[in-house]
Amino acid sequence: MKVGSLFSGIGGLDLGLERAGMDIRWQVEIDKACNRVLERHWPDVRRYRDVREVHGDELEPVELICGGFPCQDLSVAGRRAGLVGERSGLFYEFARILDEIRPRWVLIENVPGLLSSRRGWDMGAVVGTLAELGYGWAYRILDAQYFGVPQRRRRVYIVGYLGDPRRAAEVLFEPESGPWHPTPSRKAGETVATLLASGAGTNRPAGIASETDSLITQALTRTYANGGADDNKAQGGFVVPVVSYTLHSNPGGVGQGHNVTFVPVAHTLTSRYDSSEDGTGRRTPIVPTVTNKWAKGTGGPSGDETQNLVFTGGVRRLTPREAERLQGFPDDWTRWGADGRELSDSARYRLIGNAVCVPVAE
Repeated sequence: MKVGSLFSGIGGLDLGLERAGMDIRWQVEIDKACNRVLERHWPDVRRYRDVREVHGDELEPVELICGGFPCQDLSVAGRRAGLVGERSGLFYEFARILDEIRPRWVLIENVPGLLSSRRGWDMGAVVGTLAELGYGWAYRILDAQYFGVPQRRRRVYIVGYLGDPRRAAEVLFEPESGPWHPTPSRKAGETVATLLASGAGTNRPAGIASETDSLITQALTRTYANGGADDNKAQGGFVVPVVSYTLHSNPGGVGQGHNVTFVPVAHTLTSRYDSSEDGTGRRTPIVPTVTNKWAKGTGGPSGDETQNLVFTGGVRRLTPREAERLQGFPDDWTRWGADGRELSDSARYRLIGNAVCVPVAE
């Protein structure tokens, strides 16, 4: 199936559809940094800059047009101007190109705020416009956590088929016994926790559930093996910071019976990677970390000098590579442009945050 891509971004929809066996024929994207990434990964695909200046007679005919038109005026984090806003109003350029090319299929992605924007009038305008163009449509909110990535990211997907709404519904709504039926939320949540704990890609010993467990277990082992450990226990025990109980597989097990107090560095770990919705990229996602160092002290009744392990808790930013993994992109997808020059981290956070989650598109 030949595909034309509007509002291509860094190619999240394009890459997902390509993995599903489709052929990307052209892309339309105005952002310079996005175009550097697109040109690197699709060097032979024809690209256009401004959707307002592109017309159907200059575009190769395709069977599917996809795109996530700008969400800034629809997001609950924005001003909620809706489709009358300058950016989200570009949906009508999307509709114009549909009318000029008449592809058999259409795929639209946007934030769930589309459903409530201006008390539902904007969603009505989108599906009403599709209907006026002759497309039967179906929509569904899909959450990225059920597609193999460690983040909660809910997005509305609208599928249109020229003529028959049942064909559109067949794409988005599968029987419960089907191979793509979402995993129950409890099981998915456990997987998410494991993946996120392992997101940095470091090594850990066999049988240890996460890097956090590995760090704390090794630290406690070294502490108890130290000559002054028994004396330290007698003087009040140990305070051990954990990232969070959801990420620490057995908070009562490590050091149990040794008067160990577990203090969470973060009360919970939630994916804040919807930092894209306001289009600023200001809210960089962070994850808790635990570090340690050895410090000298005198703790034994005999006056012998001992070495105690000092824990320090804090947070760190997700790396751009980890952010790419949250969205299902290959590592370093946004690191270089086609010219071989690296993009800044701030630009990469913005581009990744605005992208479509690849496994959902696939």
